[in-house]
Amino acid sequence: GIVNISENFTVGSHIELGLNSNLSSPVDQNNKNTDFDLTDRIIEMFLDDDRYGRLSIGQGHTATDGSSEVDLSGTMMVGYSEVSLIAGGQFFFDKNAQVLSGTRVRNVFNNFDGLGREDRVRYDTPIFHGFQLSGSINNDDGGDAAIRYSGKFGETLFAAAAAWASPDDQIPDVDNQYNGSAAVLFDMGLNFAVAGGYRDLDGDRSGNDATFAYGKVGYRRKFFSPGDTAFAVDFGRFNDIAQNDDEADTIGVQLVQHIEPWASEWYLGYRHYDLDRDNENFDNINVMMSGVRTKF
Repeated sequence: GIVNISENFTVGSHIELGLNSNLSSPVDQNNKNTDFDLTDRIIEMFLDDDRYGRLSIGQGHTATDGSSEVDLSGTMMVGYSEVSLIAGGQFFFDKNAQVLSGTRVRNVFNNFDGLGREDRVRYDTPIFHGFQLSGSINNDDGGDAAIRYSGKFGETLFAAAAAWASPDDQIPDVDNQYNGSAAVLFDMGLNFAVAGGYRDLDGDRSGNDATFAYGKVGYRRKFFSPGDTAFAVDFGRFNDIAQNDDEADTIGVQLVQHIEPWASEWYLGYRHYDLDRDNENFDNINVMMSGVRTKF
């Protein structure tokens, strides 16, 4: 709910719950069905002033959440820099031992997208010429900061984000994390997105620091009256995420048809995962996903 205290000052609350059934991220070769559950995504209060910015208290997005995921392709429903989205729970098959390994897709593919949703105190400045600064202090002593920009140059849209985080105990063995992303959408429908990140590792993982790089090229156009048709291909390389000298690559293809009168999207996606690890030999993983999402 929102209460307008004055023309410039608002007090409100935000509660968002998730009803989850058989999510793609925890499903694996041994467990093809997961339990239905109710999750508390956001439970926060906020003070919002047009002149001084916004203060949020409670469980919600940290300042860096979403900073690796700037994307204007219209295909995020089925593919973006969080490449483990559609098959994160799947185990790689160990060809030497002829058994499923203990390594899941989400263990070796990570887009370092800030500190996610946490109990925190967050502050966002007002937007000034397209720029906005954000910072948060989390309940587990972690902290982060981000800068975001979005603007329009003629008919060309551009957006970007850069972030720093000190996870403390939230992400084991990570001292500091740096990440960012950017995207551009031209009037003709051609679009590009890039993302990257670096983790300064310590403790048991000291040695190689973890990195990732991601790129996407897409095209979106309104071929049909219900809404845009969006198509994209992407590639990502993720190094030393789970252990030193890991090299994980992925290639994806996405197709999304937006159906605006029904507030829906029909999506189809394919993703290929490859993991190269010293002294081990894994089968590649290939996944396809299709469905419809309705937002209301």
